[in-house]
Amino acid sequence: MVRICPKPSTWNDAYQRLVEFSQAHPCNPASPPKPLILGGWTYSTDLAKMKRWHAIIEWATLNGCYYIVELTDEEFYYTTNPTTYDSSYRKTDDTPKTRPMIEETKKYLELLASNWSQIVGPELSKATQPLVFTGAKLRRLVVAADEKVSPPWGSWSILSSNESSRRTFTRFRSAINDKISPHHVDHIDFKTVFPLQEDKHTDNLSKPDIDCIDAEPTTT
Repeated sequence: MVRICPKPSTWNDAYQRLVEFSQAHPCNPASPPKPLILGGWTYSTDLAKMKRWHAIIEWATLNGCYYIVELTDEEFYYTTNPTTYDSSYRKTDDTPKTRPMIEETKKYLELLASNWSQIVGPELSKATQPLVFTGAKLRRLVVAADEKVSPPWGSWSILSSNESSRRTFTRFRSAINDKISPHHVDHIDFKTVFPLQEDKHTDNLSKPDIDCIDAEPTTT
């Protein structure tokens, strides 16, 4: 078995502690490298995950906080056949991305809301609903999610370490992007709520205040 990197939840916890350290001490670079979790985990190879974890270890060592990244063996993700490339990963598009007009994104959101069950399936549509596009280029979709429901890919904030389970998130996002093409979302953030509102008219939903994990695409 090859040790690749920490499991997603552990990696996120370590990253948050490193960020806290960087905010309290002068560091170079000023911030630690971001973890490849959630969307970043899905679209990155095992080799990319390993390299990113090594970069974090180097940053922590140089800035005197290596103790934060000292983890137990049980906290790591292992595999017998590390991936270095997967043809199912999204191809890189080097075309400069422009921010769509607000009216365009409203139409995209209405399109998602009115076809949500057909897009994500009946079970996930009962537990989720699209809320708003955010980000500099509106390529981040915020989705309300019932906190009492567990998605097939693990949880609303962390992807499972199981490859087949993670692929369900890939399909979830691909289905969304297929529907709103030519627009494209690089990130999906879940705002957990309970109970999920029965009224799924997005015009009645205010822009959420969320605390979510930033997923680096490998994924973008």
